[in-house]
Amino acid sequence: MSRPTAELDTGRVASATIESAAENLTDSLVAPALFFLAGGLAGAAVYRVVNTADAMFGYRTGPLEYFGKIAARLDDLLNVIPARLAGLSLVAGAALVAERGRGALAGLRRDRCRTASPNAGWTMSAMAGALGVMLEKPGAYRLGAGDLPVAADIERSLRVVGAAVVVSLVVLIAAYLASRWLGLLL
Repeated sequence: MSRPTAELDTGRVASATIESAAENLTDSLVAPALFFLAGGLAGAAVYRVVNTADAMFGYRTGPLEYFGKIAARLDDLLNVIPARLAGLSLVAGAALVAERGRGALAGLRRDRCRTASPNAGWTMSAMAGALGVMLEKPGAYRLGAGDLPVAADIERSLRVVGAAVVVSLVVLIAAYLASRWLGLLL
């Protein structure tokens, strides 16, 4: 979510902070955990290398332009399942911490495709709905139906993310154990 902040008002700085917290549920927890469960430490490491390359070089111009485009597209592909799991975990997390679970689901359904990234919209739109705010990157997207967030909404978003972390890990561990159990039966 890199963007120049010098000319942003407090609402748009709060928006960028909340967007980053929501999207990092995918990039920093759900996807690495999923790739670890599927491919061990090597799987998690490969995911993190691709994700970091996307963050550093994705869609840039110059001598690394094609490397950045490849990293960005590969990151999009690797995050298809993790982003959806993270978005749905935010819906459940919102309900668990007495935020707007139904609003999170409605926001996810309505706005998930409004970002340039095929995956970022899943978590950010769910968070906008959970908080009842509008998250905006000027000139790029607006997610949610409400006013821009205030500083207190950042704390609320962190509670939702915390609950979503628990939900995500429970789902991932249950899926792993079920696959191991089914593997023993087959």
